[in-house]
Amino acid sequence: MKQFKDVNTVRILTEGQAKALDVQGADDKAVSAISPPRLLSITAVKDKGAKEVEEVNAFFDRPVDVKELRMTLQDGTPLEGDIYLSVFDMAAVLKPKTPLLFKESLPSKCDGR
Repeated sequence: MKQFKDVNTVRILTEGQAKALDVQGADDKAVSAISPPRLLSITAVKDKGAKEVEEVNAFFDRPVDVKELRMTLQDGTPLEGDIYLSVFDMAAVLKPKTPLLFKESLPSKCDGR
């Protein structure tokens, strides 16, 4: 930001807290570590008129590189199926082996790395 001579301070919102950054006196080598991606929601999707859920999406707050992902029911029962990444890597997509298992408002969890 030093190229913008009229900018003196930038406020950054991270982890829900505002932090002021002195742009003109900032050390170019100082970089804040970012937190792990945040899970925004888990959504089951079915096409209009379909009777079964076709996919379950785990949406994240930024692009992700999924190495391992485990979706389970709240009691720990695994949701099995093939997992893919969405086009922009913002969601992990589970194609369930047992679509009939999914019902509206089904409590679930998502763990991954």
